[in-house]
Amino acid sequence: MKKTILIMLFFIYLLNIIVYGNEKPPYIFLQPVYDGKEQTFREKDGKKYPLLEEISSDKVKPIEDILKEGMPALSLRLDRMEKNFILNQIEKNGLKDEESSEIFAEPLYICLIKGGNRPKCGFLLKNGDEFLEKTKVFYIEMPPEAKKFEGIFSHEHGHLLDFYLSNYSFPCSPVRLVHTISAITDFETAFFEGWGEHFEIMTIDMTKNQEIKDFYNLNDLKGKSYFFYLQDMLTLSQSFKRYLWVKGNLFAFKKNNCLTDGLTGEKFNKNFMYNWMNYSFSGGELKNAQQMLSCEGVSSHIFYQLATDKNLMERYREKDFYRDFFDKELTEKDISPQINIYLKMICAKYLLFKDYEKKKPSEAGPMFLDFVMKYIELFPEDRNDVLQDFCLSTFFTTCLKDSGEIYRKSDFDAHMLCYDMEGTSRNFTNLYGVIQKSLNQIKNDSSLLCKNVGSPLWIENEKFKSVWLGKKMESISINLNGAEDFELMTIEGMTVKQAEAFIDYREKAGYFSSIKEIEEAGILNETQVKELFKMRDLYLERCKQ
Repeated sequence: MKKTILIMLFFIYLLNIIVYGNEKPPYIFLQPVYDGKEQTFREKDGKKYPLLEEISSDKVKPIEDILKEGMPALSLRLDRMEKNFILNQIEKNGLKDEESSEIFAEPLYICLIKGGNRPKCGFLLKNGDEFLEKTKVFYIEMPPEAKKFEGIFSHEHGHLLDFYLSNYSFPCSPVRLVHTISAITDFETAFFEGWGEHFEIMTIDMTKNQEIKDFYNLNDLKGKSYFFYLQDMLTLSQSFKRYLWVKGNLFAFKKNNCLTDGLTGEKFNKNFMYNWMNYSFSGGELKNAQQMLSCEGVSSHIFYQLATDKNLMERYREKDFYRDFFDKELTEKDISPQINIYLKMICAKYLLFKDYEKKKPSEAGPMFLDFVMKYIELFPEDRNDVLQDFCLSTFFTTCLKDSGEIYRKSDFDAHMLCYDMEGTSRNFTNLYGVIQKSLNQIKNDSSLLCKNVGSPLWIENEKFKSVWLGKKMESISINLNGAEDFELMTIEGMTVKQAEAFIDYREKAGYFSSIKEIEEAGILNETQVKELFKMRDLYLERCKQ
């Protein structure tokens, strides 16, 4: 009997080796190696890499539990599926990229380090007395505290998923301040940060952690409701706004900036930084199309709308589409509606980035529009729903030149409901007709979606001096077609009145195609126009370097 049991156990052991022996764990926890109090780095090919070592899973159980449910568990599944997809694309296209094949066969490495909140590439793995080279392998730095880990893991992991997909860097990129969700940055930053940000929103939606739910519902948070209404990024209000205002799409509206003539030095810098991080919005004034597509708050809202659209989630493709994402035989349980929409978005992003690699554009265009056009090309059955989600999220600004005026008038009508109910009802009926007509036209001809986007007009302002998180900035790039009033006031001699007139003219006449057009508008004086010409040349010269 004892011999029989031993034989059975041996065969079970062999079976485990056969079935599971070649499988790698979905993730491996790491920690930095320290030499005394200093983190250890080793040089390789002229570059310094951190020395990391594995942590046993029994030491990180609270964090492992977080990875078993909700959005963290979902994003982990997407990690493996995306890597499988990339590996299969490499094989199908005969690229014979052995380096990429090795990289994407790796598990997800998670380095727990105090203050960690970013994806990275390249490290050395300490394995006993050996150091394994992982200099091309991606990993993610995360805080070791479970509560902080859950709050940001999916956000930063979302960035890592984009790292896997994107292999092209635009040679011409604007110099902007560190992004914030409310600021207008540029098309590329807004697209990538919006993707990560919407993962954070999904995390809060899907969590089973009652403490997190209470935090975002203001339950049992005595006194914190006061901070919710303060327009200060450093108060408790920031977390609420990132969640609630993305879902409510408040970032699509213009900000109420604080403008003062004659500020110089530190006073000017403080005023600029306040406006850059400002969360105070005007409910009746829309951003223009370039501003919306350069704001991660708007971008994250659109991604969120697509990720939660039931029609998109539940409209499945043929089984062959999903095979590239899996390394096993598929079952119906493997592809939930939520995974379904994410796999379609991942496929569209991957092929969009491949287009960029082939065409090699010098600077990022409106990336979200490129993504939408690629998505509906690949998945024509989703076309109408995707176009509708995008148009409603951007308030038709990319296709209607007078979208801002239409919304402004509608906002006025809404406030007149009690005064003139019949007139308001009639006006909103007309508005619905305009919206429906526009949607039908765009669904019939998707090129109309880009009708009112225009091209950015970047300049380089070397007279802008500031300090951001300890980093000294010697210049800033400004898109004259997307710049807010406070940014225009970095141009020497620009007054509040001129900045407002500039924006008003741009809104009515449309985007500027050149500095010459701005000169002809007659808003700025001769000295300011000459300065703009110099700034434009500086930007173009920097892009050539």
